[in-house]
Amino acid sequence: MQFQCQAIALLAKGDLAQDAGSENDLRITGGDALAENLRRVVGEVEHRLDQLLAVATELRDRRVVVAHHLQALGKLGQDQ
Repeated sequence: MQFQCQAIALLAKGDLAQDAGSENDLRITGGDALAENLRRVVGEVEHRLDQLLAVATELRDRRVVVAHHLQALGKLGQDQ
């Protein structure tokens, strides 16, 4: 193998997977092990995307209030 061509993970990257690699689970063998590992990867990707989208949604929240009635609009203007 050419180890020179492979990317090196920096210690400063805090979001790297911990304990990455195959696990010694005797219940899973052969093709089932590959399928199980892929399910774990998909689950981890889904979890991280959920975290990313939660942050993106939070950043876009500007707390805009829309008044449907003119009387409410006057009261909202006084609170500002």
